Amino acid sequence: RARIGLLAAWVGVYVAVMARKVRGDLRSRYGSDGGMRSGGSGQNEELWERGQLRTASTSVTSAILASISLSDRLMFLLGEFLMWNPLAKVLSMFVISVGFIVLGAWLFQLVDPDQKDATSPWWRAIRGVVNPFEDDFEMPATRAISVLLSMVGIVFFALVLGVVSESVENGVNTLGTSTKVAVRDHYLFCGYNSHVPQMIRDIGASEKGRPRVIIMAHDNSQQDILTRIKDDIEPDVLRRVRVFVRNGQPIRKEDLERVSAMRAKKIVLVGREDLQRQDASRDVLGRAVALRLNVPNFKGEVVSEAHSQLDERFVQSIMGSTTATGVHTIAADVLLGRFAAQAIHQPGLYSVVSEMLSLNPRTGFGVVRLCDVTSGYEGLPFSTLGSLALDNSIICGFIDPQTKNIRLTLRDDSLLTENSELIVFGTPGRKVTRGESLGRVPTVAGSNVLYKAKNREQAKGKSILICGWREDMADMLNELDQTVSRGTSVTVMADETCGCSDFDVDLTAISNSRIRFLKGSPDRYEDLTRAFRGSFDHVVVLPLKAQGSDSDTEADARVLSSLVYVDDLATKSNLSVRITAGFQQEDTAELASQQIRLDNALLPRVISARLSSQAVRGGVVNEIWRELLSQEGREIYLRSGYDFVEPLGKASFSEVSQFAADKYDEIVVGYITQDGSMVLNPPSSIHHERRVWAPGERVVVLAKE
Repeated sequence: RARIGLLAAWVGVYVAVMARKVRGDLRSRYGSDGGMRSGGSGQNEELWERGQLRTASTSVTSAILASISLSDRLMFLLGEFLMWNPLAKVLSMFVISVGFIVLGAWLFQLVDPDQKDATSPWWRAIRGVVNPFEDDFEMPATRAISVLLSMVGIVFFALVLGVVSESVENGVNTLGTSTKVAVRDHYLFCGYNSHVPQMIRDIGASEKGRPRVIIMAHDNSQQDILTRIKDDIEPDVLRRVRVFVRNGQPIRKEDLERVSAMRAKKIVLVGREDLQRQDASRDVLGRAVALRLNVPNFKGEVVSEAHSQLDERFVQSIMGSTTATGVHTIAADVLLGRFAAQAIHQPGLYSVVSEMLSLNPRTGFGVVRLCDVTSGYEGLPFSTLGSLALDNSIICGFIDPQTKNIRLTLRDDSLLTENSELIVFGTPGRKVTRGESLGRVPTVAGSNVLYKAKNREQAKGKSILICGWREDMADMLNELDQTVSRGTSVTVMADETCGCSDFDVDLTAISNSRIRFLKGSPDRYEDLTRAFRGSFDHVVVLPLKAQGSDSDTEADARVLSSLVYVDDLATKSNLSVRITAGFQQEDTAELASQQIRLDNALLPRVISARLSSQAVRGGVVNEIWRELLSQEGREIYLRSGYDFVEPLGKASFSEVSQFAADKYDEIVVGYITQDGSMVLNPPSSIHHERRVWAPGERVVVLAKE
């Protein structure tokens, strides 16, 4: 009883202190008599000093205090106590249990005043709660009380067990996600989006040992990110790469210190996908400024996703004054729009680029030193190498030793040194000498390679229908304009359901094509019917947004319905059109390719993620893809095999490569057979084997046109 009294006194003191605190807060805000202190003008302060507002302030205080009942105050105090005191839950359950024990003892005494059945009522009440159903009472009343106390005990210990389990789980999670990172040479990702899993796969494939990846989560989302990582990344990748998640913001110095940002090998600023482009740009630039301020002596590399070329320049400028060994930016979405423009009139280009961006070492770009892969060329012009001078790889250019810029070419007379850096497609095999050179092979008499081939015919203007919208539509149309022939007609159909509020697009740079805008929804048959009043050679359905949700399945369902309508209208109009469509999910794209007439399926997210992973892999590779996916420099083209070989003629891969370099200044990196199979970077063992070039076969080249 003394203990219960002390506990009750403690609770009373706590309630009194909190009530005093609340009353003090009210007085500090409204004054000792209730008059409002804050927000008043100087005149009001003067009136207050003269006592002329006391009557009004008293009525205000009375009204405020009258609106807050005693029960409201007590519930507020109880809620505050339960929210902020770490022992509040256990203590509150203990108080409730003691209350039931007191009640049980009183009931035992009430029903058994002579204590014949329930001796020591207080002790029996404690046992009833702590050790349920142990006592064997004879009186129904005492048995009922025992059952009541037993149920209270069961509930009490169940709640205690739940609280303890939750505390242990939170403690383990806190230990795993809040402790300071005590490693070095790790990859630090500031943020998380759909590109990160591909980046982690690339790190696991390119790094030796078990590299560490630290992901700095934001908005207390580390548990969600851990779940997404397990869902998005294959188990064998997670066995090769050690992934950790820490909660924090890259704009806070203490959070960067907690993830050992200064000792990281690379810091990757990941763009947010849940923001509009303008907001995402501010987010990227803010992180870059904070990184320069908080980690000024960082000695590693910085990779940043950007949402426009302007953002790229700003990030380069911001981070250029730091001690970082390299600053690389990638505007994957911008490059993706340009790639989509190129893929519109090149069926199969998506598959080629997707394979070249994969983790296959035979079909990826890289940089090697001359002395590591061949010998005997030191002091000679670069042009003497040829594209096939190395074992199991194709030479595509070199890095200028003065400017450090990439040069994708085979025609350059810069002198080679043992430290010259070559740009290669595929990983070189064994080291070869000049005598074993595989590049220049004398032309065999009677060869069917057309060394006197006619000039390629200029393509005629086409008519293209684009269904859908992109934020960077102007950039995509400009890119498309540079890849089509003069006289091409482009019709763009979109409305609010595609994210297009108006057609305010800058078309001043358009020169080869005529652009026409048409208001309508791509997944409405009536709107597509209006569009098909004209004749089209090519129809492009861009990835559409899901109406009223963020579901990728619903977004792809809109694309599928658009394809069904396009196929039906093209059939009714007796048009032979080429159809290209973009999807959010790979399985939907595969379904569409099998069930619907579709010439080219694009997966923007896959390409975008792989482009970002190339930037993490290395700055040179990033620059290569920046050139290949824009109109500056070389691009990837799929040429007809008959641009190089007579119909059904025989020629080896080395002969075609040599002819393309001499005649067109193009770099051949593979070919596509008649059945659609891709042969990129064929093995050196088959370079000189003659084969028949069948109709429909195409040659994959890096060209300037």
